[in-house]
Amino acid sequence: MASSQSSRAASSSEADDFASASSSGAFCFKRKYSSQTVSESDDSEDAKSEDPVGASESVKTSAIKKKSRLSVADEAVEVGRTASSSSKSSIDFGLYVTKVSGLVEDKQSGQFTAYNLRDIISNHPSKLIESIQFNYLFEIDWLVAQYPKESRSAPLTLVHGSQGASKTDLDVEAMSHEHVNLVQARLDMPYGTHHSKLMILRYADGIRIVAHTANLIERDWHQKTQCGWLSPLLKPLAAEASSNDGDSPTNLRADLCRYLRRYRHPRVGRWADLIEACDCSGLRVFLIASCPGRHSADQLNEFGHLKLRQVLRQFDFGANSKDACLVGQFSSIGSLGSESSKWLTAEFMASLAAGGSPGGGGGGDGSALKLIYPTKDDVRQSLEGFPAGASLPYRQSVAKKQPWLNRFLHSWSASRSSRSRAMPHMKSYLRYSGGSGSPRLSWYLVTSANLSKAAWGSLEKKGTQLAIRSYELGVLFVARQFGLPNFSLEAANAAACISVPFDLPPCRYKATDKPWIVDLAYRDLPDAHGNIWCPPMCGN
Repeated sequence: MASSQSSRAASSSEADDFASASSSGAFCFKRKYSSQTVSESDDSEDAKSEDPVGASESVKTSAIKKKSRLSVADEAVEVGRTASSSSKSSIDFGLYVTKVSGLVEDKQSGQFTAYNLRDIISNHPSKLIESIQFNYLFEIDWLVAQYPKESRSAPLTLVHGSQGASKTDLDVEAMSHEHVNLVQARLDMPYGTHHSKLMILRYADGIRIVAHTANLIERDWHQKTQCGWLSPLLKPLAAEASSNDGDSPTNLRADLCRYLRRYRHPRVGRWADLIEACDCSGLRVFLIASCPGRHSADQLNEFGHLKLRQVLRQFDFGANSKDACLVGQFSSIGSLGSESSKWLTAEFMASLAAGGSPGGGGGGDGSALKLIYPTKDDVRQSLEGFPAGASLPYRQSVAKKQPWLNRFLHSWSASRSSRSRAMPHMKSYLRYSGGSGSPRLSWYLVTSANLSKAAWGSLEKKGTQLAIRSYELGVLFVARQFGLPNFSLEAANAAACISVPFDLPPCRYKATDKPWIVDLAYRDLPDAHGNIWCPPMCGN
């Protein structure tokens, strides 16, 4: 079974995987690694107070015993073991997708660079000296096994937000690894989580930074669509360099060091010192991070959606505004209010639209906003079957309060990367124009942040204060920052081609489509493995 005790944690707060770990009873699905899943819901107060499923660490499921339609070989054989040599543009931008088990090798090639965790850590010829991993969920034994043998005893720091029994489980697992040190992130706001996914890898000749979307548990690297950004090697500055030398034009180094120092922990702060001594001048991406707290005055625009707004305002996307669309793609949805204008089409869309409102107007009706979240049938027909939905924790208690959201929803389709059946755990946001002909992207954000106020922040005190509950982190690609008018999705346009795994334009839900709800029973049709989904206390 892939999940360890440490990954059964965190029942009710914001995150990515639904809590369900039971040592007894039958299951709605047969794959044993999937019968134990974990909770990362995205609802803050709603998840804790109203959802009995989300509030439980151990829940039972019932089963229907049907023969799986896929063989073990179909499900378990990992292919596409090397990144495509033809994915030049992806390597230039540093973007990658994770390998998908059961996907034939030629479908992992083309313009997409595909890595597993071992590839990422070993993607440099010199020896790994030490590393630090920021994440929500860890399976320490599995994680250590992904490191190259010669570096498995190198110092490894894990930054987490686990509390209570889940923290105890993590502490116990870490005891088996003398080189592993744990740092518990401070969560200053109720219902917040440590949700950032960040690696900093120190080699003998420099540092690499990885911002990504996957938990450090085996199942997150199996049959899901995940993505990330891998920096080039950041070499140490010359001894005579001043403290102001070496930052990127986007101030990424300064922003990352500010983020790291918000942890107020010496083990983490030390990494800020190491990064400050590196030459980051070649980086062209922006850092968009969130830190818990109420941010105001000169810190108002440092984090959350206001940081995104501040960066995008530096650019004029007016030429692409008339037919522009804004896309949000995510794996969890928080409580957004009784109507769209409470947050989504007001402050959040104002940040996404910064630099030129879609349609040339205010865009306040949200008509230019397209949100991608899988339907029930997307999940049912996926490689994992219904268990994939455990990582898509949109709950009845939240969904019933915001039926208005359905008019913004679009289904998951990723034929361009052959990942339509690999359910997304990635989160991304972008601006594009050009419709179905040849979409042109002004910017593209890869992040850990789902669609929630806890992740992005909510304005208070007449817009003078931004309240954020969780840690999040992402990187923003703006075409103009790379000297390009737009990014392209066409491999033929290699110089401007950026690797977005899903299809554009997205396809709006059909009249019969329903968003995946994790605590609803689905018994009408079996999944790809012949199983049904019947979570406990589902009420139907």
